[in-house]
Amino acid sequence: MKVILLTLTTFFFSLISEACTMCNSRQATDVRALVFGDDFYKNVFFTVLPFIAFTSIIVLIYKSGRTIKSNT
Repeated sequence: MKVILLTLTTFFFSLISEACTMCNSRQATDVRALVFGDDFYKNVFFTVLPFIAFTSIIVLIYKSGRTIKSNT
């Protein structure tokens, strides 16, 4: 079953890539150059940075949290 599913998935994605007529055009090349240009990794870093900061703040609050003892 896994082999059939893998084969169908591979076939489906190969059809999609073959159906794209703009992938090798000049416009597509220009768009790829703009998106994946010199500042791509800087943009990815600054996009992911808030998630890292907020996650670290939540982890620090969770790890250093004090428990309240009840007297009941």
